[in-house]
Amino acid sequence: MTNPVRNATVKNRTDAFGESKLNQILKAENAPAAVAAKLASGELTHQGGNVYMVNTGWDRGETITINLAALEANALTAAEAIKGNHGLDVNADGSVNLYSRKPAWWGVGTVVPAGLTSVDAVLKAAGLDFTVTKRATPFLTRDGDWSAVPDSFTTVRTDADGTETPFGAVGKIYTTVQNRQAFAFLEKLFMDHEYIPETAAPLRGGRKIFISAKKPESMIVDPGGIADPIDSYLIISNTHDGSGSVMVYDTPWRPECGNTERFGLRDATYKLSIRHTRNWADKYGQAAQTLKLSAQYSQLWVAEQETLVQASFTTDDMDELIKAVWGEVTPESSAREVTLKTGRADDIMERFEIESNKFGRNAYTAERAMTGNVDHFTTLKPRDEVLQGKGNRLAALGAAILEDSLTEKKTTTHRQLLVMINR
Repeated sequence: MTNPVRNATVKNRTDAFGESKLNQILKAENAPAAVAAKLASGELTHQGGNVYMVNTGWDRGETITINLAALEANALTAAEAIKGNHGLDVNADGSVNLYSRKPAWWGVGTVVPAGLTSVDAVLKAAGLDFTVTKRATPFLTRDGDWSAVPDSFTTVRTDADGTETPFGAVGKIYTTVQNRQAFAFLEKLFMDHEYIPETAAPLRGGRKIFISAKKPESMIVDPGGIADPIDSYLIISNTHDGSGSVMVYDTPWRPECGNTERFGLRDATYKLSIRHTRNWADKYGQAAQTLKLSAQYSQLWVAEQETLVQASFTTDDMDELIKAVWGEVTPESSAREVTLKTGRADDIMERFEIESNKFGRNAYTAERAMTGNVDHFTTLKPRDEVLQGKGNRLAALGAAILEDSLTEKKTTTHRQLLVMINR
């Protein structure tokens, strides 16, 4: 018997992917001309080399790799020359490790609209069905004998077929947290609430993993008016190479790639960091309390958003807001600064006009335009790629500082809006 719900979901998946810039270019009769047209319209921005940023549509904020020279020379087909950059782990057969209830824009991974409830099924679908052990770190003596380094250990990934991969060096008190244990911890936080895993995936070959679930109730901004639903996700992430803690956090981002996982942690309403020690699971009570605080914060946040909805906002107000948050162009500004600030202002104004068609010309729309710009206009080097560069601590620190500064821009925007509408 035909399942109408599943068929509708498949159709939505096709329609959603059809909206992506990647698919539009792939379907074009002349792919190089399609790339040129999207560059001219601002739908794509060249980031250097073969990397292009998507600025509009379903896949806004993501990047595409386009080997334009090979494409123009007919050395490669469009499918070979154009790829979506999702930052997920790719297997030898070309399949991508991602479990999701909704399709990602690049159309990869295991999509199960109804969701999987079995822990084993989710772990297998996501490519998380491996274990991690801690072993003594060996060194080779001058005599050719192997000996253990005192108080030094290495985490090792073991797959079902017995393949072993060393991950990273850790200390004596470090305790491994298996993917199954992380899953169980997240499940316990939902207790009596409906719980269906939303997404799950490994990153950097399994050195980092995330599992997410959508919270059962959406927040509704101005239910009697614009009725804008805001979904929230509870996520647990973990690193297996000693580079970070177990993180539990509440965020409006739905993680489905390296970028969205990073943005989710950056914009978390509340987050709890748990060290890899023997009693890590005892932090459940603290995590549950964190969720209660998050729920209280969400109620206050919705009330403030509804205040913004009621405040009219003009283009002149928008110009004042942009200057207050990002600064003005002055006679002393360099050419690069002028280009950056002008481009940012144009992008924000365009977003304000688009959002106004949905929600009206109000301060809530203004905030959406500003935060949308922060999320998608600024190019950040993904933390996962940074950390792959061995010993590149300065690059990693620079990325972290930049992310923190962008989060502060969102806070500044919100505060400035409240000042403007109450003066």
